[in-house]
Amino acid sequence: MPTLTLLENVQLRAGLAGQIIMAPDGASAGAPRRWRLQVADFGVDLRVSAPPGDYYNQGLYPYWESPVRVEGSHTGVGYMELTGYHRTAE
Repeated sequence: MPTLTLLENVQLRAGLAGQIIMAPDGASAGAPRRWRLQVADFGVDLRVSAPPGDYYNQGLYPYWESPVRVEGSHTGVGYMELTGYHRTAE
């Protein structure tokens, strides 16, 4: 069973699949807009980044969301949603 530990560096452990490391890439206030995702056993080393902009959604359950670009050992595009981060002035 995979486990998730939320610390300054987020680490995901995936049992027999090896170690997955996901950590914010660079210092930022509020929700991290850049992440690095590594799965060494499979040669995966990705940088996930969001374009500049205000992507916070206020409401009963505030969250941050944004399209993202993936670069590194693999490339692509995607979408990320994050909760638990406080909104900061840009």
